[in-house]
Amino acid sequence: MKKRIMVLSMIFCMGLATIACGKEESAPETSEAVESVEQSVDDTASEETTESSEEVTEDEEDEEATNTTVWCGYLEASNKELSGEPDEYGVIRAIIYDAHLDGDTFTLEGTLNFKNVMSQDPIGMVPGDVNTFKVDENTKYLLHGGEAGPEEKTREEFEEIFKGLLDSGLFFEVELENGVAKTVNIRS
Repeated sequence: MKKRIMVLSMIFCMGLATIACGKEESAPETSEAVESVEQSVDDTASEETTESSEEVTEDEEDEEATNTTVWCGYLEASNKELSGEPDEYGVIRAIIYDAHLDGDTFTLEGTLNFKNVMSQDPIGMVPGDVNTFKVDENTKYLLHGGEAGPEEKTREEFEEIFKGLLDSGLFFEVELENGVAKTVNIRS
């Protein structure tokens, strides 16, 4: 329940931010007094930037080089009309209603959540109704459930199983590293 409230609160805040950003675009031109304050802040910031830029650590450089994100949603083809709609708690439903693997591209249709790491709760929505990511020979295809732990499948085995699970209600999760799938997971 706490997680749902937190997600709802985050979505509410993101909605307010979106509304506020939209209003900025239609706002009248700023006055000269505001512009002069912004200029003096920018000048001060540029002086401080030279000192702090020398203190970049190796960890920060590695973090910038590797862009990792996780996309997730529920496989519910029969609930296509509910994809992206709020549930009874106001949380946006992350429903994948169609998906296919074509060559090195995996295409998901529906609403997806995203998070920064696998263990984190979703923190936002992936934009768009159709999203693609790349797979390669290093991508792992995992089925989670039962007591034995995750079961790794070949790409061909996963494709065959996946076709039958599009309306299963199971949880789909893909860990992307620099736009390429590191793991593709289906969880019960």
